[in-house]
Order: sequence, then structure tokens, then C-alpha cells
Amino acid sequence: MFKLFSIFGLLVSYQTWACTCAPISVDEAKDSSDVVFAGIVKNYTLMDSKEEWEPRILLEFDVARVWKGDISSEFTMHTNVEGSSCGGFFRDFLKPGTNLIVYGFGRKAENWKNNQIDGAPNAASLSVIGDRKKIRNHKSIDELADEEIVYTTNICTRTGLVLYAVDDFKELGEFKEYRKLDVKPDSIALDAITWKQNSLPDGCGELGNARRWEAINKPPRNSMELISLLEDGSMYKSIPKPRITRYKDYWVSDKNGNYGLCRRSEDPEIVCGQATIEYSLVSADSEPKQNQWKVASGGVQNYCKLRE
Repeated sequence: MFKLFSIFGLLVSYQTWACTCAPISVDEAKDSSDVVFAGIVKNYTLMDSKEEWEPRILLEFDVARVWKGDISSEFTMHTNVEGSSCGGFFRDFLKPGTNLIVYGFGRKAENWKNNQIDGAPNAASLSVIGDRKKIRNHKSIDELADEEIVYTTNICTRTGLVLYAVDDFKELGEFKEYRKLDVKPDSIALDAITWKQNSLPDGCGELGNARRWEAINKPPRNSMELISLLEDGSMYKSIPKPRITRYKDYWVSDKNGNYGLCRRSEDPEIVCGQATIEYSLVSADSEPKQNQWKVASGGVQNYCKLRE
């Protein structure tokens, strides 16, 4: 056991394409925020080149309700477009007229000016530093004092569409109101998107959501082809397995004919090579005689660790 610990350590690494967050209650979200409000997106101004991965933005709100913080009827956040670091707003939220509930927190303006999220440079800053030609709005950045407090958010708060903020509006308590919102929270709409667990293990991530995926008792007819797409990939072949590891594969399908594979280790000591993969058909423009599949998204645990 000690030898395995020494060689492979306890580092777990997944190849993923998005930020993931743990659930957070309304009380927890409010307590950890400096400002909590609901408002309507009025406008946003792009600070960096639109080619940047997570460009900085000024996001202007017409504020409707305020539950926490000293916020006027018009409020501007110095933030960014979320790409994979968790920080900022989803791009889909930026359309003027969107009704949002926002859990925000303050930080020194110097962090935003240097394109840092929670004190660490984000992906965009790595290409911006040393190349000011990629900054579109120098004046709006340079005139901001470093010590000034500006506000941002991240997608691991409860920031989101008012339409789904049923629990938030019930539990946040007293508020100050400037105007009426265009949208009200809708419990029916919320129920339609609420996570519903299928029979897959908890570690299977999005594949465990019965709103999209239905667990199937038998592997698909082309399961060997799909497994080969996983095992022949470079990220899977590079796993430093200390020995042959036993797995159990869980399969799901959706109404569009896509498949998902959740591979979990059954080895009593070693965990590596676990995978959560979504497969989709490749559109064939010529001679569609045989279905062709690809890995649409997913992740692989490519470092080994001792099972706890």
C-alpha cells in the first residue's frame, strides 16, 4: 500500500470542459455575498477583444429588489464572461432585458484591471498581459482606482434567471424595491429543469440526471465501438495504472439517440481510469451506410489514487 501511495500519490485529475459546483442553500449564498439583488440587464460593455476566452465586461442593471448591500436603482458590475474558471456570468445571461437574481461579492479593482478571478489570473489574462492591443476600452479600465471596490459573481453562487429563483424569493426575507420585474419566479418552470436522479451512482455526474438520461439495462449493440473510442484515446492510454483495474460500466441513452457511459472502478484499492463520457452520431454528408460515433464531451480520471 505504501508503495502505491509513494508512486502515484493522491492527486486526482479529470479532463473536463466546464466548471462544476457543489449545491449551495439560499442562506449560505446570502451569507457569503456582499450584495444580493434582482434586476434587469440594461447593457453590457466589452472591455477586451471578443476573441478572449473570458473577456472582462461592465454589466449594467436596472435594479428591482435589493436583499443585501447598499445598491441604488442603477448598478454596474465589473466582471467577466464565464468560460471555464467559474467566475463571472454565463454568456446567455448578458442579453438586455434578461431578469436576473445576483449574488455578488466585492473585490479590489486592481484584480479586475489585471484580469484576475479571486486573485488568480484567468485564461484571458494570460494572453492580455503584455499585449494591450487586445484591450478595447483602456479608459474604462485605467481610470478605475486600484483600491476601489467593484463587484462580480461566479456561477457557484445562486446567481441565475429570476424565472427559476422560486426558493430565493421565498427565503431571502425583507427587501427594498425600486421597480417591478418583468418576470416572476415560476415553480412549474423550475420543476421542469430540476435534477432528477436515475439509477446511476452519484459519481456519474450529468449522466445521472433523469431529466435527460435514461439508464439502460444492457449495453448498446455498438458498445464495443463506443468503448474503443474511450480506451483508444490518448488521455486514457496515458493513465499510469499500477495494475489491471476492474471496472463496472453503466450505460444511459436519451431521446435523441445519444449514449452515455459512466465507468467506475471496482478495484478495492486503486481508483483510476474512471470515466464519464457522452457519445453522439457524426453527421455523414456522403454514403451514410453506417453510423459513425464520436465522443461529444466528458472526462477521464487520469491519475491514480488509493481508495479511501
